[in-house]
Amino acid sequence: MSTAVAPSGYGRGPGHVAVTAVVVGIGGALLPLVGWVVGLALLWTARTWTRRERWIATLAPIAAGVVGIVVWTLVEAALPARAGASPTPEPLLDGVATAWIAWILVLVGQAAVAVWLLVLGMRRTRSR
Repeated sequence: MSTAVAPSGYGRGPGHVAVTAVVVGIGGALLPLVGWVVGLALLWTARTWTRRERWIATLAPIAAGVVGIVVWTLVEAALPARAGASPTPEPLLDGVATAWIAWILVLVGQAAVAVWLLVLGMRRTRSR
């Protein structure tokens, strides 16, 4: 972690850090895609976080969704057929379940990223 003190300016105060973390964390849940894009715009225009941290915050929720889809698909393929279930899977039902799992994991990923950004950002704004 960098111990350098960030100079003052746009996107470096505790208010901006808090707003950015909240919008990144719940923006996608309140306004799907639009809220997340607004949160990322706040994140990428702020000077509080490094480029590496911005990329992690941008890609981590997407990676959580992709990992969730892969795991869900592998588990579904590995499970034996349920007793009394039709031998052919219901593709629409499986697709809906997979989409919900991915969406939930993306939201969990966004919340985790929001907490991480808030902790990093507040540490840096208080060290000035």
